Amino acid sequence: MSLSWALLLLVPSLMECAPSWSYGWGNTWQDLPFCSSDPVPCDMALKMYAATSPNSQEIYNTDRQICTCPDGNTCPSGWITQGDKTITRDILSRGRRIGIALHYCNPLGAVRSCEDGETAMVMEGGNIPERIRSVNCKCQGQDPMKIKKSYMVGWKWNHDLVCNMPRCNINRSDGGMCEKIRKVRDPQTWLETYVNTNLCECPTGYDCIQESRLNKEVFYERPLLSLISLLIGVRILAAFKMFWTILNLVVLCFHVALGALDNRGTEFIITFMDNKILENRDIQPEIFITTAKSHLVHVTVTSPGVQNSHLHDSFSITNGHVKRVAVDTSYRLNQTEFSKKGILIQADDEIVVYGVNREVYSDDGYLALPTDVLGTEYYTMSYSPSYYYCVFAVIGVQDQTHVAIQLPNTPHVNVTYKGHMYTKNQWINVTLDRFSTFELHAVPDLSGAHIVSDKPVGVLSGNRKAVVGNTGGSRDHLVEMLLPVSSWGKNYATVPIPERAVGDIFQFLASEDNTHVNVSGVINGKAFHDHFTISKAGTYAKKEYDSALYSHITSDKPISVFQFSKTQKGGTDLADPAMLIVPPIEQYAADYTFTTPEYSKGEYTNYFMFVVDAAQKNGLRLDNHPLPHNQQYVTIPGSNLVAGFLKVSVGTHSVTHTNPTTVIGGILFGKANLESYAFPIGLLLTPVNTGCRAKPMQYGDEIDNDCDGEIDEERADGKDNDGDGRIDEDCDAFRPTSIPLAVGRRGF
Repeated sequence: MSLSWALLLLVPSLMECAPSWSYGWGNTWQDLPFCSSDPVPCDMALKMYAATSPNSQEIYNTDRQICTCPDGNTCPSGWITQGDKTITRDILSRGRRIGIALHYCNPLGAVRSCEDGETAMVMEGGNIPERIRSVNCKCQGQDPMKIKKSYMVGWKWNHDLVCNMPRCNINRSDGGMCEKIRKVRDPQTWLETYVNTNLCECPTGYDCIQESRLNKEVFYERPLLSLISLLIGVRILAAFKMFWTILNLVVLCFHVALGALDNRGTEFIITFMDNKILENRDIQPEIFITTAKSHLVHVTVTSPGVQNSHLHDSFSITNGHVKRVAVDTSYRLNQTEFSKKGILIQADDEIVVYGVNREVYSDDGYLALPTDVLGTEYYTMSYSPSYYYCVFAVIGVQDQTHVAIQLPNTPHVNVTYKGHMYTKNQWINVTLDRFSTFELHAVPDLSGAHIVSDKPVGVLSGNRKAVVGNTGGSRDHLVEMLLPVSSWGKNYATVPIPERAVGDIFQFLASEDNTHVNVSGVINGKAFHDHFTISKAGTYAKKEYDSALYSHITSDKPISVFQFSKTQKGGTDLADPAMLIVPPIEQYAADYTFTTPEYSKGEYTNYFMFVVDAAQKNGLRLDNHPLPHNQQYVTIPGSNLVAGFLKVSVGTHSVTHTNPTTVIGGILFGKANLESYAFPIGLLLTPVNTGCRAKPMQYGDEIDNDCDGEIDEERADGKDNDGDGRIDEDCDAFRPTSIPLAVGRRGF
C-alpha cells in the first residue's frame, strides 16, 4: 500500500478526533472560551507581504478572535490599535514580511526593551503564526524579528524570534556555518525530530545551503495548510490540517531514517593497522557493533576486496545488545602496504561501530565513522618518539579515488613505496578503489602528513606501539579514526584521564597558519592559563598538563586536539598509553549508544568521561538513570560547562538527557595492567569548517589549489615562488619530470 493511500484511510478517524468547538467566518465566532487571567491575546490580526519590505504588495490579510474577554471587557480587533491593549510586531518568515497585531483584554503597561540576543517572542505554527505563546520584550527600531530557533513541542512547531542576527562571516577562519541542525527525541510524542538553530544571516548574494542529506522543507508546515487553519475552522478542514501534519511527520521520520551527520550510519568501511605480537599469541582484531534502535537491525560484515575471503557474518542486533566480530589477523596491514583489506559493514538501520586492535599488552580502539561523513582532507597524528614506528592508513570508499599525501616537514623522515624513497615535504600519489587500503610507516614523526583526495576517504592514524611520556617503559598500540578537516572545531573541553596522577599529554594540530590557541582551566580549584601560537598548517604544539586539569580550549582557526594517556608508572597505576581525539564542542550530540571493549587478560576498568551544560547537569541520564547523587562535577572556566567521570560496567550503555535539546560531550576510557584504550563515545560530523578546500592539483589546472586567492602561481621548480612558505603547491602548466606531483595547502 502506498503512503498516500495509507494516510487517506486515516482521514475518517481523524475527523472523529477533530475538536468539538468551531469557528465561524470573518468576525463571527461561536463557542469561544473565556480568556484566562494570564496576559494572553484575545485577538490576532495578520498581514503578509510579497517580499521583506513593508512597501511590497500585501497578499494576505486576516483577523481572528481567540477568546472572549471576561467581566464585560471588550477585545480590540483588526489593525486599529488601542494604546497599551495592542502590541504590533513584524516577522521575517521564508523571504516574506508578516505583520502581527495582538490585542488584549486589559492594558499591558509598558513592555521593556529586549537585551542583546534575548528571545523577543515565541510563536507556534508554520510559515504563518497560528498562536503567539509569549511576548517577552520589544525590539528597538523598525527591523522585523528573525527566527533564531525552531523546534517541536508535542505536534506543533515552535519558533523563537529575536530582534537581530549577526551577519555571517564567510571567511573560513571565522567559520561559515549559518545554521545548525540537531536530531532530538520529542519527550511528548517520542518522535525523532530536529532542532534548527539559525546562527547568523548570510551576506547579500549568499544563501544558507545545507550540506547534509536532510531536506529542509520538512521542517515547515505547508503554507497552504497554515492559511487554511487560520481562515477556516470547520471540522473537516481541521481534520485535513491534522492529516497534513501527520504527512509532514511521516516525511520527517523518513528523513530521520536517513540519519544525521554523525557517527551512526548504515555503511562503514574500516581496516586495522600494524600491531606488535607478544608471547607468540596473535590475537584477532575485533569489531564491536551496537544500535540504539528498539527493533531488530540486520547487519552483514564482509571483505569484498579480499579474494577467497572467509569473512562473511550476518546477524541481528537491537538496543542494549552488542555483537563482537573477530577478524582474522591477516587483515592487519603491515608497515608500508597497498592492498584491498577494507572491511565492509552494512545494516538496514543505523548502527554504532568500534574497531579494537588488540594484542597482549598492546591495545587501542577507535570510533568508526560511516562512509557518508568521510572527507577529502586530513592531517595525521602520531606520538613521537615512536619507539617502533609511526603509522597511518587511508581507506578507499569509491572507485578511482585519486589521493595525494604530502609527508610532513620532519627531519630524516622517509617512506619507500614501489622502489622510490620519499622524504620530507614530498608528495606520494596513489589511486584507491573501493575497499583499497594504503598504509605508510616511518620511525620519525609522521604527524602532520597532509592527505587530500578528490573523493571521500577514511583515515586511521597512530603508532604501532609507543611509550608515552617518561613515566615508565611499557608500550601500547595507538590508533584513532581521524576527523576530516571540515569537521574540526575552535572550542574544546577536556577531562583528565581518570584516577591517575602522572599527567596527560595534549597535541594541538593546526589546519591553518598562525593559529592562536588559549587554554583556560582549573587544577584543584586553582586557575590555569596557557597561550601559544602554531605557526604553520599541519604542525602541532605538544603540551603536558596536570592530571587534575579540566580545561576550555579556544582557537581563532580550526584545530584538532589529541589527548594521550601516559605509560604505566607501576604500583597502583595500572594503565598504559592510549590516544584520544577530543570531540569539538561544535560536534557534541544529544544522545549516544556505546559499548566497552575487552581486555586481553580479563576486563578493563571502564570510565565514562562527560561534559554538559552546568544548568542541565541534573538531567543527564546513563542507561535512563540519573547519575549518582554524590557525582562530582567540575566547573570549566570560561564556559557554561561542567565535567566529570564515573565508572561503567562492561557492556552496552546509553547516554541521554531529559531535555532533548541539551548536547553532551562523551569519552570512553578503559585501563588495566599494561593496557588502555580511549575514544569518543560518539559525535556529530557537521562540516562546520567549510570554505575553500585544498584540492588535488594538475599542472596548469586553473584552480586555486592552496586556498590563497591565487591560481597557478608556482613554477614547479622546487622553490617558494609566491613567498607563502610553501613549495610547488599550485603550479602552472610546466611539469618537470624530477619533482613529484604536488597538491593542496600546507605550510612547512
